[in-house]
Order: sequence, then C-alpha cells, then structure tokens
Amino acid sequence: MGEEQAQLLRLLDEGGALQAPAFLQLCTCAFHERGLHPRNAIAVERHSGQTFHMQLPAESLVATELIEVVRISALPAKQGASYPGRAVAHWVGSEATDVLTLIQTLPGSEQHRCGFSPGWSIRAYEESLGPVLFEAAFCFNCHEVRMHGLTVPSALATQFFDADTPPARALLAILRAAAP
Repeated sequence: MGEEQAQLLRLLDEGGALQAPAFLQLCTCAFHERGLHPRNAIAVERHSGQTFHMQLPAESLVATELIEVVRISALPAKQGASYPGRAVAHWVGSEATDVLTLIQTLPGSEQHRCGFSPGWSIRAYEESLGPVLFEAAFCFNCHEVRMHGLTVPSALATQFFDADTPPARALLAILRAAAP
C-alpha cells in the first residue's frame, strides 16, 4: 500500500472524514492491490478484518458500460418498474467503475424504519443500451437499497447499508454533485 493510501486509512481510523474523490481513490487502490478488478469484486477485506459489504449483481458489473443517475421523484407504480424521476447524470468508463467500486464498499447494516423513501437511483446499462441490467434505489434514511432488473437475483433485491459511514457519505456527495 502506498504512503498516501496509508495516510487516508489512518485518517479514517481516527474518525476523520474524506472527500468523495479521495475515498474513491482509496477504494480503487484497495481493489487493485488485492489483484481484483473493481467491476467483478463483490466484497472487500478491510484492513481491520472481514466485513460484509453491499453486493451488486456480478454478471452486470462486467457488462456495465453506462450508469444513469436518477433523482427519484416518487415510488414506482408497480413492483419491478423503474423509479420515476429525472436523469441528472450519465457516467461511463472510470466514472462508472469508480461508483460501482464505491457502492461495493458500503458496509452492511440493519434496517432502520422510515417507510423507504429513496432519493437516488442508479441504472446500469450494457453497451447496446438495451433494457436496464439493474437499478439500485438508495434510501439514506432507512439504510436500505432495493434493486431490480434483468440480472438481479432475489437474494440481492433488498439490502441494508450503514449510511453513516465514510463510503456512504461519499456516495451521497457524488450523487448530490451530479444534480444541477
């Protein structure tokens, strides 16, 4: 691990906060140092031990070429439908890979009750821009992510993440920065 990454880890251990770009850099370096490609690694072994992290559909990670960021305006009319809202950004290449990597570092959590009011979703598309591979809607109040799409197994459809951690705060900052 490089000295810069070691300093970032020390800052986190001391309760410090990282800006989103620094945290993304740290996550990406951690994946590469372990010989993993960010698009097909599901969980990361943290420096302090093994922990569970957010899981994305493995087959989608390799195929994802475009991420669409949606500012959600309501819940879908029926189960499995896309979350309504305005597309505020489209990410390709390293932007898409970095966000998928960051999402996979979200530590697991327990459910907090809020009624599930997601504010943001990401939609993953393959190169053909055909049907959505997966959509993940994030509620930072109840710490819940709901996913649906062609490649989402039922075991991954509902997950919980710790919204109070640096990775979750970094993700929320990135999503907010995408909106005009």
